[in-house]
Amino acid sequence: MEELITQLLSLVKGVWKYRWYSAVIAWVFVLAGGIKVYTLPDDYQASARVFVDTQSILKPLLSGMTTIPNVEQQVSIMSRTLLSRPNLEKVLRMVDLDIKAKTVKDHEQLINNLASQIAITGTGRDDLYTLSYSNENPKLAKEVVQSLLTIFVEGSFGDKKQDTANAVQFIDTQIKSYEEKLVTAENALKDFKLKNTSTII
Repeated sequence: MEELITQLLSLVKGVWKYRWYSAVIAWVFVLAGGIKVYTLPDDYQASARVFVDTQSILKPLLSGMTTIPNVEQQVSIMSRTLLSRPNLEKVLRMVDLDIKAKTVKDHEQLINNLASQIAITGTGRDDLYTLSYSNENPKLAKEVVQSLLTIFVEGSFGDKKQDTANAVQFIDTQIKSYEEKLVTAENALKDFKLKNTSTII
């Protein structure tokens, strides 16, 4: 026990002896860290939550025929739809970013940057999805998210009739296919009965 106390006392004396060196080194680190933090660019993030009704009329109708996508697949589908090239070009026009593009290469770079900075995440439980965009300009970050919401809302309302028509057409096609299979099966059964009754007689 005495050895431990002796070691601690010698350690404290050593630290006290070199206290000014320690203080100088600590101040150097504090100043370097402060300069680094001060020179970091500002980064603002705008985000919005969107409710997407995935419990559509097709889900119960097609539950026996197809697999229902999980949360990751739903987010992936939504990302591919919302972050498609035409939609990204529309966002560029809506927030006037396309003015900065002088060449085709600049335009491509803007689209790639926009796609990489937009994030879509989902909870799956409540059908809530979060759209977020980060930029050093807070006004631009807000405008990009607002533009994405506008495109999403316009697309969802505009496509409802088309989606319904496609759903009805798909269901009609499935019904016709099953009717044809049923008729084929009934004809095969009729032929089988005719062949077997003649051999018995």
